[in-house]
Amino acid sequence: MSSRSWIDNEAFIGLDRRAGDNKRLFDRRRARGGFSEPPSTATILRQLKSASLGLHSKDQWDRFIARLEGAIGLARAHNEIGCAQALVKLRQVIDQARPTSPPSPATVEAHLERARLACTK
Repeated sequence: MSSRSWIDNEAFIGLDRRAGDNKRLFDRRRARGGFSEPPSTATILRQLKSASLGLHSKDQWDRFIARLEGAIGLARAHNEIGCAQALVKLRQVIDQARPTSPPSPATVEAHLERARLACTK
């Protein structure tokens, strides 16, 4: 496990950069190998929910879908099968709706909530 830890609270989600050796982040990654534990599935779902706010352009939807694909892989890696299935269902809903118009924010939020409830950890 890496010496870097994740901060996971309501105000911030990400690497803890408070303590350090006053080097740039890029240099620290190189010196320490750049490996750390991936964030929890719950953290990824919160990040997805934040990323889902205000999706309007095709580029924004493409970025959200890339995050969604990553979340599906992470849920599978954490053996959160129910959560991964709920996220795959959201992906299918997006794919079916995109040719005409993207799904509503309420639909996306409902699927993310189903995924959150399916998580066991």
